[in-house]
Amino acid sequence: MKKALKYVHIYDDDKITEASIKLFLEFNAENQAFIILAHDTLRWDKYIEEHSNFKVLIIGGDLQKKLKEEIAKHDVIFFHPLSFVKAKFLSSFKSSKQVFVWVLWGYDLYNIANYFGFNDDYGTTVKRTGLKAKIQDYYSYKVIYKKAIQKIDMCYFLLEEDFNLLSSLIKHKAVWRSNIYPTLDYYIDHLSSHDFDGDSILIGNSSTPSNKHQYIFSKLEKIDFNNRKLICPLSYGENAYRDSILKIGTEKFGDTFTPITDFIPLKEYMDIVRSCSHAIMPHDRQQAFGTIVILLYFGCKVFLSTESPIYGWLKVNGIKIYCAEKDLELEINSSLDSSTIATNRKHLEKLLSNEAFSENQKAIMDKCYSLWINKN
Repeated sequence: MKKALKYVHIYDDDKITEASIKLFLEFNAENQAFIILAHDTLRWDKYIEEHSNFKVLIIGGDLQKKLKEEIAKHDVIFFHPLSFVKAKFLSSFKSSKQVFVWVLWGYDLYNIANYFGFNDDYGTTVKRTGLKAKIQDYYSYKVIYKKAIQKIDMCYFLLEEDFNLLSSLIKHKAVWRSNIYPTLDYYIDHLSSHDFDGDSILIGNSSTPSNKHQYIFSKLEKIDFNNRKLICPLSYGENAYRDSILKIGTEKFGDTFTPITDFIPLKEYMDIVRSCSHAIMPHDRQQAFGTIVILLYFGCKVFLSTESPIYGWLKVNGIKIYCAEKDLELEINSSLDSSTIATNRKHLEKLLSNEAFSENQKAIMDKCYSLWINKN
C-alpha cells in the first residue's frame, strides 16, 4: 500500500506567502504543514488559530534547532525560497531520508549567479566591497549555498533556463519540474477592471540594479513619448540605489517622473499598473513575472530584454511581447490591437490558471514520492 507522505512548506514572510498557502490548501489540505520564518507572529495569528498544521518560527535564537525538529517530522520539504537561513540549515542537516525541494522565487538563484560573475545585472543588491564583505560572501555562496544545493532533490522552477543556469554554476543531483504561483486567478481576483485605463509608462518593479533604470532612462531621453507619466516602483530593494534613481529620474524627466516609494496594498498597486498602456521590464533575469503577466492580461504593450528567459518563454507560448533594446522608439506610442490582446489573454489563461497549477502540482507530488522511495 502506498504510504501517505507528510509534506511541509517552509516560507519567508512575504506578500505572496498567503496566496501560495491558500493555493496549496485548495490543491490538497491533507498531510501538508506550513511554517513561516518571521520576526513576529502578528500577521499570522489568524492562520495559527484556524489551522493546526500552521506555525510561525521566530528568526534568531534557536531557529536552526527548531527547524531540525520540524523537518524530522516530515518526508518532503519545500523551501519557498531557498533563503540563506534555510540554506544554512540544509547545509548542515545530516539525514538522507527526506526529499528537499527548492521553490524558486528569483533572488535566491540570481544572487548566486551574480556572485559567481555570471551577469552583474542579475543582482538584487549592490555589490559589496571590502575584505570583510568578501569573506562573508565567499562563506555564504561558495560554502553554505553550495553545500545546501548539493542536497536538493528537486528544483521547482518555472523555467528550464533557470535550472540550466544553476547547473552551469554548481554541480548538483536535482531534477527539474515546472510550476508557478501565484496563479493568474489570484491576480484577477484583485482587479477592479480587466482592461488598462490610461497612457502611463511603467518602468521596472523595484529599486534593484537588475531593473537597469539608467539604461532605460538614457533610451527614453532620446524618444518623444508625449510627456506621459513614467511610473517607477521603488518601494522595495536597495535604499541607496533607490535614492540615486529618484535623483536621476527627477533631474531627467521632472514632473513626468512618478516614483512609488511606499508599500501599498495589492489592489491599489493593481490600479496604478492598470493606468499604464506600456511597460518596460528590462531585466536580464527572471523578475517581476507576476506584474508582467497582469500587464499582458490588461492589454498593455510590454517590452522585455531579449536576455530574459521570460522573453523566450512568452514568445514560445504564443504571447506578443516587444524587445526593450530595439523596439522602444517605434512602438512606445502605439497600443496593441484588440485581437492581439484577446490572444495574449487566451494563452495566459491556459498556462497560468489554477487548473494548470493543480495539474503540474500532481505530477510534482508523484515525482516527490518516487524520489522518496529511492532514498528510503
